[in-house]
Amino acid sequence: MFKQFIAILILISLPFTAHAKLSDKNVRETQEMRQEVLAQLYENNPEARELIANAEGYAVFNNDGVNLIFLSAGSGKGVAHDNRSGQNTYMRMATGGVGIGLGIKDYRTVMVFHKRAMFD
Repeated sequence: MFKQFIAILILISLPFTAHAKLSDKNVRETQEMRQEVLAQLYENNPEARELIANAEGYAVFNNDGVNLIFLSAGSGKGVAHDNRSGQNTYMRMATGGVGIGLGIKDYRTVMVFHKRAMFD
């Protein structure tokens, strides 16, 4: 129980996402990552193209993480796209936790926002 409390406390105290000022190189890399992830998503799930096109907006993130015995940490970056205005918001993310484990993970996430309040 104590470990769960500590893990929750650490996760709450870390900034999960924050607006980031990225260099031109990082912006290009993030845009390329978004295109690759969406292309793979559309190839595996063609119906996702219409869902994303009809949504208020969507976000695509990459994340790399390491879990070493009792601690885990990860970081990534991504972009949220507003389908209404066409504006992109670039973000960085960080994760952390406590728990038994060992491993490395690398994953991509696509979030689709159907309600304006949730996107904002």
